[in-house]
Amino acid sequence: MRKIVQYMIHPSLPERLRPLAGLANNLWWAWHPDAVNLWRRLDPQLWSDTYHNPVKMLGLISQSRLDQLAEDDGFLTHMDRVIYDLNDYMESAFWFQKAYQDKFGETRIAYFSAEFGITEAVPIYSGGLGILAGDHLKSASDLGLPLVGVGLLYQQGYFQQYLNPDGWQQEFYPDNDFYNMSVFPERDEKGNEIKIKVEYPGRIVTAKVWRAQVGRTPLILLDTNLIENNEADRMITQQLYGGDITMRIEQEVLLGIGGVRALRAVGIGATVYHMNEGHSAFLALERIRLLMEEEKLSFREAKEEVIASSVFTTHTPVPAGNDVFSPQLIHKYFGDYQPRLGLDWKTFLGLGRQDPNDDHEGFCMTVLAIRLSSFTNGVSKLHSEVSKKMWRKIYTGMDLHDVPVRALTNGIHIRSWISDDLWGLFDRYLGGRWVHEPANDSVWQRIDDIPDAELWRTHERRRERLVGFARRELRRQLEKRGAPISEQRLADEALRPDALTIGFARRFATYKRGNLLFTDLARLKSILCGLPPAQQKVYERISLDQINQWAMQGKKVISSTEIGAGMYRAVIEEVEPGRKPRPLQIVMAGKAHPRDHEGKTLIKNIIHWIRDEELRGRIVFLENYDINVARYMVQGVDVWLNNPRRPMEASGTSGMKASANGALNLSILDGWWVEGYNVNTGWAIGRGEEASDFPGGDKEQDLVESKALYDVLEKEVVPTFYDNRGTDDTPRGWLRLMKSSMSQLNAVFNTNRMVRNYTVFFYIPCATRVRALRDDTRGRVRQLAAWKEKLERQWGAVTLEGITQSGGDDLRVGQMYEVNVTLRLGELAPEDVKVEIYFGMLDTRDAIVRGSAAPMSFQEMRDGRAVFRGSIPLTESGRHGFSVRIMPSHTDLFDRVEPGYIKWS
Repeated sequence: MRKIVQYMIHPSLPERLRPLAGLANNLWWAWHPDAVNLWRRLDPQLWSDTYHNPVKMLGLISQSRLDQLAEDDGFLTHMDRVIYDLNDYMESAFWFQKAYQDKFGETRIAYFSAEFGITEAVPIYSGGLGILAGDHLKSASDLGLPLVGVGLLYQQGYFQQYLNPDGWQQEFYPDNDFYNMSVFPERDEKGNEIKIKVEYPGRIVTAKVWRAQVGRTPLILLDTNLIENNEADRMITQQLYGGDITMRIEQEVLLGIGGVRALRAVGIGATVYHMNEGHSAFLALERIRLLMEEEKLSFREAKEEVIASSVFTTHTPVPAGNDVFSPQLIHKYFGDYQPRLGLDWKTFLGLGRQDPNDDHEGFCMTVLAIRLSSFTNGVSKLHSEVSKKMWRKIYTGMDLHDVPVRALTNGIHIRSWISDDLWGLFDRYLGGRWVHEPANDSVWQRIDDIPDAELWRTHERRRERLVGFARRELRRQLEKRGAPISEQRLADEALRPDALTIGFARRFATYKRGNLLFTDLARLKSILCGLPPAQQKVYERISLDQINQWAMQGKKVISSTEIGAGMYRAVIEEVEPGRKPRPLQIVMAGKAHPRDHEGKTLIKNIIHWIRDEELRGRIVFLENYDINVARYMVQGVDVWLNNPRRPMEASGTSGMKASANGALNLSILDGWWVEGYNVNTGWAIGRGEEASDFPGGDKEQDLVESKALYDVLEKEVVPTFYDNRGTDDTPRGWLRLMKSSMSQLNAVFNTNRMVRNYTVFFYIPCATRVRALRDDTRGRVRQLAAWKEKLERQWGAVTLEGITQSGGDDLRVGQMYEVNVTLRLGELAPEDVKVEIYFGMLDTRDAIVRGSAAPMSFQEMRDGRAVFRGSIPLTESGRHGFSVRIMPSHTDLFDRVEPGYIKWS
């Protein structure tokens, strides 16, 4: 191989424009419109051509243009203002500093995720998980939270999508040029690039450490495309979610183990570790190994410290969505690692199994993360309940609603997703607090102060922008497919800037049902044509001759369907004087996973359907859905449609982005919409039915819910948009809903609230716990580990020997029902157990329904047995029951539920 000498060429910025280089390398600009407008002002066409990448733009812009701008007082004033705002932002004290700096100033949270979606100019994201992670970093920055992100820097990221002439999805993978992106190599004190090494079977892989600066939040990224590695290992960070199961485990080893090593290499000592989905769960094993080797802790002791300082968020509502590796594959990659933890092979595999004794069970990353974390949460209330069902086997003996998977609902970073003109409205009528006080959710109550006419004019401008963008994209798509010139020209007439516009954009997985809207094409056509019900007449048994006669008379036949015996069902347009049409149009986008044949077929079918003469121009499908396309859509649509099969949508955040911009949601009651919906925020499809409610299976469910969707559109959505308009043509009823939706939903479904919740409920408790366990040269963690070892030996000896209760048969509301129990504890002490009365109403099968726990207190030792006493409050009449449960208790468990340790009477 010939030797190539590498060298870097940097832009030659005039002295006066040097601050632009620093601005380009801090992604703060991505959620500050004044900064974005500065880049656009530099060179509008180049800003578009570089796909909003300021680093690349500075390298391509002509020297004459730079010299011209260096003398442009207007541009320089604009630049100085943006640079001042950035510096002020970086130096100011925000929520965390004001609330926690004194006690937790040394705390650092490490947030691990397989993908981060911050801007389209750094394409290392796929969809919702990455966008959420990016918004998490932005809000952490806005709140002043001492957090660092950790991920992988993919050479090709996720695929770019285009459709062939038949509508079939094709993928291509352009390379990311890291040296022309807002990322830069981490360097040591001598200026050398920092690299880390990770052991793989039979070789060592080197990874280069990069950084992206997200406001005040650093994002550490790993890259294996280095000359030091062999060709296969250079591919580890090639593609996001690409390759086979072997590639998946190699990426997850790098993310988890390599990520911990990267933090140490750059000098960042994290206190709390947050695993955003199970991809990074190997980090817990690496942290245990380091504590064992450097602090001379035993495995048990190191494990307790890692548990105390770990948080895990699960995003997947179906078992198949969780990474599970075979024991053989785990042995291949961890055969040399496992002995360093001092574990036998069965115990090691048990860390990733719901049932550690099941030798046939695979090694699940989600289980590993749950077992080695203090807190596990789902991303909506409904998803939390679904996750409890999925993972209850880990907590054998726990009632379903007591399985410790908490609910912490997702949000969005509002400032990243709203349009510039809406930002201006907020500044004028909400005041500066909505930007400068990100922890103040009360500002959204002032949405009503925005005049209706101003809000509507702003919204109509954004719809016009969406229509213009869609036309340009549609024409570009048709040109690329080689469509006839006549068809390309039709793209310039697609959509209407004044029509009610629905947006539907998401990953094209079958459960998201991108085809539900097309279940009844005839009815869909009639809705899209926008003729009020009074102008349509349905004839159930009509001959073809009669239909042809109506057509000759000038009546429009909207649809005709043969029903047998030469008879037809026909829908006829009968124009009523003075009644205006009320058109509806749909903008769609989304990708299917490259290996998801069913998802690709969905897209293909939709493309074929919308080529129908009556649908063409009323429904458009935009290729290559990404952050930029999403921004146009959520800012410009009137309604955001979401119709997954409940309960398969863990959260969903696209609807939150739409509602932040004033769009109204029309959705199945799944994910976040279970919490967000009420009659003043949008519309629901159905009432929360699930697959088990439909004896006819998926087909029946699709039929019922598509009819419900059409009904809501015809009877509620369309009339609300077009009727009750004032003299200024503003839809009064629609604007009331817009304002109500924005004020209620923006205050809750935002990442500023979400990150504060993570901080208050998880990060600070974890920081407190690990600080306590490290006290006295980790004396407390050693004591806790020794106590657990004793618990493991003695738990089998714990037995409940007797229960007595007082009060007789004549129990009345308002009384207390006293219960006494006698326990054998073996070598355990009474303070080693928590004894509770578990009570509640009984159902028809004599089971307690959503019981409550009443504590029992130790009374005395009697003949070597421990006596505990407690009382049940009798608050309502009816048939009730109780049982007694016993669980471990220790001060340093911090109320954590220990998997596998629960006994019942």
